Amino acid sequence: MTVTWRQALKSPDFWCWYWMVEGCEGLEESAMPQEALRIGPPGPGPALVLEVSKYERTLYLAHPRLPAQAQLGWVDDAHWHPHALRWEETIRAAEGLTEGRSEALLLLTIFTPTTPTDDREQVSRLLEAASRETGIPEPVREQILSVASIAVDAEWRCDAGRWVIEGKVYSLRDPRNPSFPFLELQELSSR
Repeated sequence: MTVTWRQALKSPDFWCWYWMVEGCEGLEESAMPQEALRIGPPGPGPALVLEVSKYERTLYLAHPRLPAQAQLGWVDDAHWHPHALRWEETIRAAEGLTEGRSEALLLLTIFTPTTPTDDREQVSRLLEAASRETGIPEPVREQILSVASIAVDAEWRCDAGRWVIEGKVYSLRDPRNPSFPFLELQELSSR
């Protein structure tokens, strides 16, 4: 993790901006990390990559078999597609880190829909503990827990070895999307 990311993750303004909490001050562009954050096990293998800009948060998958990073989802002020990860994948990605596990969990939550079959109590406990550990502002903690506690009208299903989400969601992880890196993402979560 770079110095810029470490500083951003300690800033209440960063968390308010990242989670789009109403009433929070905006984040100065100079305080925003300019480089991507790699979230995954150390080494050259597959990893999630988070890029942020003033108006967008974008999640990619970096994998040695892919010619370029594959976009998994994004959150912006206009037409978002955040529903990219299952809770199992988010938790495993965060647990695979040597530093910043709680921060990674809170960053990836924005890309992780809670479905009716998810264990919302377990998710809430994990997010509550991560929130306490990182010391994020109370309005951000409340927003994260609120988002994670509401089940979207969708379900995950394994289709020919690929986890897809179906229902009322905004996701690139659709069984009809041939460019989504289903197998590479599954490989990341099985490491």
